[in-house]
Amino acid sequence: MTDVRLVTIDQAVFKLWLHTFTADKLAMYWTDNKTFLHIHRWTDGHTTLASVGLLVQAPIQFPNPLELPSPLVKNCRVAATNSTLVRSLVQFAAVFTPQPLLVYLTTNVSIGAFPELPATGVPVNRPVVFVGLQSLVTSIDFQMVVNQLNATSSRYSNVTFVGVVLENLAPGDAVSSELAPPFSIAVSNNVWAVMYNRSVANATRLALLNDTLVLPQESELAYFTYMVTLFTSTSPYLQQQTSFWGGVLHVSKVQFTPGPGSTSVTVNQLKSWYHCWKDVVLTTEPVVAAPMAVPLRPVALSSTRSSPLVQAVHDAAELRVAAEGPVIGDREHVLLFLSNISIAESGSASMNSSGNSNSPIKLMSVMTWIGASPADQDAETWPEYAQQQSAAQQPAATAEVGLTFGYVQSVVAVVNDPPEAPLQLQQLVLGQLPQGHGVATDVTAGKANIPELWTMLLWCIERPMTGKPLDLDGVQLQLPQPEFVYLRAAAQQSSDFVVELHGDNLPALTSSMRVTSEAAATPAAANASIAAAA
Repeated sequence: MTDVRLVTIDQAVFKLWLHTFTADKLAMYWTDNKTFLHIHRWTDGHTTLASVGLLVQAPIQFPNPLELPSPLVKNCRVAATNSTLVRSLVQFAAVFTPQPLLVYLTTNVSIGAFPELPATGVPVNRPVVFVGLQSLVTSIDFQMVVNQLNATSSRYSNVTFVGVVLENLAPGDAVSSELAPPFSIAVSNNVWAVMYNRSVANATRLALLNDTLVLPQESELAYFTYMVTLFTSTSPYLQQQTSFWGGVLHVSKVQFTPGPGSTSVTVNQLKSWYHCWKDVVLTTEPVVAAPMAVPLRPVALSSTRSSPLVQAVHDAAELRVAAEGPVIGDREHVLLFLSNISIAESGSASMNSSGNSNSPIKLMSVMTWIGASPADQDAETWPEYAQQQSAAQQPAATAEVGLTFGYVQSVVAVVNDPPEAPLQLQQLVLGQLPQGHGVATDVTAGKANIPELWTMLLWCIERPMTGKPLDLDGVQLQLPQPEFVYLRAAAQQSSDFVVELHGDNLPALTSSMRVTSEAAATPAAANASIAAAA
């Protein structure tokens, strides 16, 4: 029997079923021990059951026995459709109980932009098991939406998909990043439609059984194939390349085979502290739902490098902890700034007699800092200059996060000399930038071409002065008025311009940072823009 639902009103019959199948150690099943028993697979050599439900319901008197409705079972939705699924989940998945909710899908459904979901997602406060048909393809289209199944509020929360095709899976977003580590939001097969804390040890919140995951990009399939090949290799050197899978993600077992076909790989088994897979196919070929465009995300996935570690930060304390934490394996380290941050709040802005920070944030790995929400548009007041700007001189409105340094040098320090750019800054507004050492006399004398006077050289970030650059992309620098005026005058002459500075440390400084300025008179886009602070 396949895809059969047997219904009884006799508790004794149900208990007999329950005893028969739960006593068999080879049976795969789910039950609430009261109203349903779902057999995923069972055989005794004579009879084979595949996706068979044994359901019990209380006797109900119906006016017309020929018009019986679908069975009404307390912890089981027998025939969820696109018009009833979300409504049923909102009502029944939100119940705080260890008893599982079984959801039989009898047709293809969507859990994404439509039907409309609660603002914080569907609350999943109990185990929820989605079961598709074995005899027909059953698809769940997530429509490139993430975090719609919210499994964060109960110790009983977990989600299992059985016999379904998961399509239009998107990478995680900024909200996902808050609970994502140690997993990477760049990897769509982490199923970011289910939101849960992925750092809680030995708490499996997501299980996949006999499913197909349609990945949105060929690079993701290439990445997964590359990583599992290295992880399962007998070569110690190759195993070492995926050390974070075992040491950080706590993956304890992986078995996989290529295919079916050239665009798929089958995971026979994958087990970690946080999720488990069995008989899962990863493919790039759409099955039911039309593929949608992948949403823009702040991080990308390389097919031959470990997935990036993305951590959300909201304040200076979180920034320090994340920046100074270790990163295991060849993983890009990305900090996602979700609000404006003043580094002064972490204690880094207190300075010694030389003007340097007493407690700099020490970067322990190569990393990227990315702004992910609107910045505060209030202009900063520079104590060195009291001159007011006109409205035309105010910086244009941006959508970047603000990061201020409290006018202190060496607030951030690169500890080692890395083989690549130690720090990349993207979509950030940098303010309260300090000048270099001993500039008071030069300011008084009206000198403008010594490097220590220029805040755009980012004296707030101490780094090796030889070799690798500090990269800025889509960054706005808020400069003192005279520095801004000096640069603007040069920029108005040409979209490409050179400012000559003279100082002993200048060659090292210019080779340690790349900045392309956006001239006020040129329409061309640039990698970094410069605005005057009031």
